[in-house]
Amino acid sequence: TCDDGGRPTVQVSVTVRAPVKTGTISYKPSKPKEGEEITFSAKGFRSSCIGWDFGDGGKKKDTTPYAVTHRYNRPGTYKIRMYADCGRDESGQTTITVYKVDRKLLADKNEATVGDKVSFSTRNFVSKCILWDFGDGTRLKGGKTESHIYKTANNYTVKAYDFCGKESVKPVL
Repeated sequence: TCDDGGRPTVQVSVTVRAPVKTGTISYKPSKPKEGEEITFSAKGFRSSCIGWDFGDGGKKKDTTPYAVTHRYNRPGTYKIRMYADCGRDESGQTTITVYKVDRKLLADKNEATVGDKVSFSTRNFVSKCILWDFGDGTRLKGGKTESHIYKTANNYTVKAYDFCGKESVKPVL
């Protein structure tokens, strides 16, 4: 016979959740470029909170509405995952291709006299911080436009590095 009124010998806890429907992820713009703000939307499932993993080390949690924004600083293909209950159950994924931006470096003049100020500007750089190498040994961290005065006659090659000169970014000439 079975004693149904005594203390249990052992016990275990069980968490039962409502079923999570597999969700879908959409994003805009459809062909994003590096540095551009992208809006991700989650649709088709029930959860009080969504955890996002953008595939580049970036993560966010969101409760409502089911949309978040993110920027990728490098071109490439990334796998985006969304998690119901803010990270416990993966409930959707997609991939996104982020396209390269055509960076440019411009000078206000191609010839100058010693002592003249030469102004330089960047176009389509992702970061606000640019490492400038003016070709004469002068380097500085600055913004998207900078000026320089050359003290010696010579031919100089000016380089600008996005992201303040992090090694993984090649100079743009």
